[in-house]
Amino acid sequence: MTLKLRKKDRKELKKPFGRLINDLSKIDETQFSSSNNKLVSVGDYTTFKLIKRGKIPFLSIIDGKVERKEKPEIEREIKKSYEEEVNVKNPPGHVTDELVNAIDKCLASDKNSLLIVEGEEDLAVVPVVKLAPIGYTLMYGQPNEGVVVVDINKDSKKSIKKIIKKMEGKLNADKNN
Repeated sequence: MTLKLRKKDRKELKKPFGRLINDLSKIDETQFSSSNNKLVSVGDYTTFKLIKRGKIPFLSIIDGKVERKEKPEIEREIKKSYEEEVNVKNPPGHVTDELVNAIDKCLASDKNSLLIVEGEEDLAVVPVVKLAPIGYTLMYGQPNEGVVVVDINKDSKKSIKKIIKKMEGKLNADKNN
């Protein structure tokens, strides 16, 4: 099974789902809300920039592309920083059970994990917010604007449930819905 983003809801999901920071170089440790500092990143460029600044996310989700263009050199650099790699398929505009299950397993792992998506990772933000424990921080790229920082808390989880309800389909892997 799969969730599919409806065309009429695309505009809503293009809006930042957290605090927008225009310049990744302006992010410092004070941007992270949690004391355990577990960081999840979605997107190749955001992940690459975080790693270059010495901040290796606990879980990173990439697709080998930056703004829809293949970037194998960035993917190679990112891969050097992870203990575990997981590969999944996820078509553009969808959230598949395979993606959700992989995110869930990576979040439960004690190793830093790199989830490589064949297809598109953009909507991985949805299951990350749903599945990550309260206190984690999510960072993802906002094209041509900067990076979005999402504190995983009761409010962000409540908001993501509303978004999931608007999507078409259902997930077999769906938890606590």
